[in-house]
Amino acid sequence: MAQARELRRRIKSVQSTRQITKTMEMVATSKLKRAQDRVIAARPYAAALADVLADLDAPAYAERFPLLRQPAGGVRRVALVLVTANRGLCGGFNANLIREARRRMQELKEQGAAVDLHLIGRKGVAYFRFARQPIASQRIDVGDRPTPEHAADVVGPLVQAFEQGVLDAVEVVCAEFKSSMSAPPVTRRILPIEPASRAGAPAAFYILRPSAEAILERLLPLYVRNQMFRALVETAAGFQGAQRTAMKNATDSAGEILGLKDLFMATRTKSAPQKPAAAAKQNVGKVVQVIGPVLDVEFEPEHLPELYNAVRIDHPGNGATPIRLVAEVQQHIGRNQVRAVAMSTSDGVVRGMEVVDTGQPITVPVGKAALGRILNVLGEPVDEGDPTRRSSSTSSPRPKSSRRASRSST
Repeated sequence: MAQARELRRRIKSVQSTRQITKTMEMVATSKLKRAQDRVIAARPYAAALADVLADLDAPAYAERFPLLRQPAGGVRRVALVLVTANRGLCGGFNANLIREARRRMQELKEQGAAVDLHLIGRKGVAYFRFARQPIASQRIDVGDRPTPEHAADVVGPLVQAFEQGVLDAVEVVCAEFKSSMSAPPVTRRILPIEPASRAGAPAAFYILRPSAEAILERLLPLYVRNQMFRALVETAAGFQGAQRTAMKNATDSAGEILGLKDLFMATRTKSAPQKPAAAAKQNVGKVVQVIGPVLDVEFEPEHLPELYNAVRIDHPGNGATPIRLVAEVQQHIGRNQVRAVAMSTSDGVVRGMEVVDTGQPITVPVGKAALGRILNVLGEPVDEGDPTRRSSSTSSPRPKSSRRASRSST
């Protein structure tokens, strides 16, 4: 019974968990569509902006515009921006981003560069606080719907430090959104700006108003902000996709576990007490050996009566005295057989007679009806008085290891 109660509690717990994970899956699916639309809308603009910079770029501009200037003495100090989510329940999404950031930090340190760590998202902040890693700045207010203003606030101080020569490079560790099922972590260098090469591509013809220098002065900071905005929106979309996948897997796993419910119901029906009046449902065996008061009875496989159960023989006697015999199971002797001891004479009992398992131990009457009476081991009066009226009864004692958790009734 204790195992049955525990199984019922487990089933209810899994059902509640499945409802929660299913709801979270639906919420993540709706948010994923909006986040994916933002990613798709941002990519054409970023690609067009990169093409314009590639067409306008010239080696002479590297000295005039600090954002194009490559560090002369090598990279000595790098700002590493890690973008993670504010929440979990998304599989290994945040862990993969943190692992990529740690790998890149180790790589930069081996190259002799100092690393300033800038964190966006609660998960990254919590991890590096726990690791006691110095943090240059942290933000947890970006959330699932980043805006260009968020990107400008994040990258503005870094651009200023780069222009002043405090930083030699700015890199971003973020997710690259490929699909709802795939958003691997990547590291992108956004400063200094390296315009894409257009070797072999036909040169675009522009009529520039104002000059190329004035246009680049406006486009370069815009390009850096756009790169940061792309990192934020792709990470947000990757998080929604990862959470949707994780919650779907959890919901499917809960559904598989709930298959235990059917097994439990079948087991409970199989182990329910049998009604003695329903002969078709009784556990019936046959006598295979009789040695004095000792009976060996064979039952169907996996239907052996428990130790100390009462088994009963009711036989018309074939013209002789009817046989009414009760025995108590004392031993399981193998080959689907039990050994029982008769509580009265076994005269007339032969091999092949049917034996019915009562499913309960031998009971005797107790209380006022039994006071002063002489009863045999079955509770039957032997003092030639009136039959006892069983207002209550008790069963014969049995060891705790073999006692059934069932109620004895008359």
